[in-house]
Amino acid sequence: MALRRNRIRFGAALLALALVAGACGGGGSNDKKVSSDKTTTSVESSDVTLDASSDTTVAGGLIGTTATTKKGAASATAKPGGGSSGTAGAPGTDPNAVPGPAKEGTYGYAQSGSTTDGPVPAAGTLVVSGGTTQLFKRYYDPNKSPLVLTYVFRDNGPYITAATITAKGASIICSFGNGVPVPPWPPTPGKTFSGTGNCSSPIGPMTATVAGSVTSRNGDLVGIDATVHAKNAANSVDVTLHDVEQWAISLRVPKSSHQTYEGTAFNQPISGDVTSTLTSTP
Repeated sequence: MALRRNRIRFGAALLALALVAGACGGGGSNDKKVSSDKTTTSVESSDVTLDASSDTTVAGGLIGTTATTKKGAASATAKPGGGSSGTAGAPGTDPNAVPGPAKEGTYGYAQSGSTTDGPVPAAGTLVVSGGTTQLFKRYYDPNKSPLVLTYVFRDNGPYITAATITAKGASIICSFGNGVPVPPWPPTPGKTFSGTGNCSSPIGPMTATVAGSVTSRNGDLVGIDATVHAKNAANSVDVTLHDVEQWAISLRVPKSSHQTYEGTAFNQPISGDVTSTLTSTP
């Protein structure tokens, strides 16, 4: 029982980091299928709903969703741009062009701070793979499983549709239906985003809510301020994370981030304070 509690405590902390790490941004080894319950997401000037007939399939960490747009919903004003060539936000192009997928490869980050489990390593990585649907695998510790975010790049902006974490043999998988727009496009200061995800975990169902806003726009950098709250029905896990970051439009990854979290897991306090700065790109 003590080992299981330690696993879940560690997992709850990683879940909070996972949902904003690429929100700012390993699946388990067993393939699973999780039915997508009605999931709500909202963003200013957007009206999107989940196709209730669609499923979210988890296979080797890859999670995909099918999205539909309500009739009468506001459409994006920016024309698609960037594509897989990675030119969105480059000099001489429309600064509001919708970004395409990030360049595949490994991004390096300098890290500082600590969590309940101790100091974080001085260096971490983000491994990006895939086409229009991409996996962002964030390794805070090279000796541990990564935190995995699924990004879908659409013609109206990037969306986080799922988060998967594996820690000490325990996996937590969250589905956000159509996805949470992070950042909402175009990233106008003051624009907000929010979403609710349904999660499966070793202790049963959990929910994760995300809410945030675009705080600034300075050339290639977009300021994002987001809060994630993860909990289970019995309230034995209740964690809140706050993330402040600078997201690079041309790269589609965070250039820097400061994440703090606190809460309880099995009535044990957990907390963390981690700062990350991009040091290298593929």
